[in-house]
Amino acid sequence: CIEKWLKGQDGRCPQCNCKAKKNDIRVIFAKSISVVDTTERDRALKELEEEKLSRILAQKAEAQAILQYQLAKTECDRLKRQLDEVKKQLEVYTSSNGHPVEQVHKSGMTTSMSHPHSSSDGGRFNFIKKINISNGRARVMANDPILGMLVASKPSSNQLFPGWGLTKVSLMDLKPSEFVRIHENCIRDVHFSPRGDGLTVTAGMDKTMKLTSMHSNNVVQSYSLPVPAWACCWNEDDNNYVYCGLSNGNFMTFDLRQTAGHVKMLQRPDNHNHIPVTSLTYVPLCHASSLNCSGVL
Repeated sequence: CIEKWLKGQDGRCPQCNCKAKKNDIRVIFAKSISVVDTTERDRALKELEEEKLSRILAQKAEAQAILQYQLAKTECDRLKRQLDEVKKQLEVYTSSNGHPVEQVHKSGMTTSMSHPHSSSDGGRFNFIKKINISNGRARVMANDPILGMLVASKPSSNQLFPGWGLTKVSLMDLKPSEFVRIHENCIRDVHFSPRGDGLTVTAGMDKTMKLTSMHSNNVVQSYSLPVPAWACCWNEDDNNYVYCGLSNGNFMTFDLRQTAGHVKMLQRPDNHNHIPVTSLTYVPLCHASSLNCSGVL
């Protein structure tokens, strides 16, 4: 373009209008270039990322603090109830002057402190309503009378998010409300927390045991297992402990305050055929019983 200009404009420079020729043409940089300083912008973006990270860490710390507070409060309430029960037992023994005294429990059964026994009045059940959860594929269910909620396991009906979860049923109107996806494979067992906080423990065939909040519909803790789990249950005396029975016959104990893994494992040395643990039931401590201990069946 400059060569054409020099030929058509009597050989004058297009900038200063002086005499010029082809040999005077030089490759130079642009006359006015302004460099934008992005230091402040980069610093602001870096501070923004650091602030986001610190906020996420603060939220996690807050959630852990709330969980620890709830566990501590539950432990305190349990100790208070246990203390009240011991005080009542002491009052009964003191007032009886060493003679056996009958007590009426909340369930309506009358027991003697020297020779405990129970009786059954043969209850009757009446059909009220049929609720269709899943066409023959619902496996296990659990009930929380404090929340007025029933949950039943079923596979996910969403093809984009396959897996298994729990369908919540309100005991007020007996209608299914929400589906909470939890496991990748079939759920073998489910139980509500005895503390009545809407926390469930589920044992799955995907080699995991998970704690799920039915209030937020989120998995709050997941434990990896060596083999599929067949059964689980809560410690009703100390709700910080959860038990899990495996498909190879082993028995594992978990502490909710230790999220890394199990705290104890019991293995059957004679279980060469790997007979699974099909179900677990916790037997709470009863001071009025002659067997003054608790355990898991």
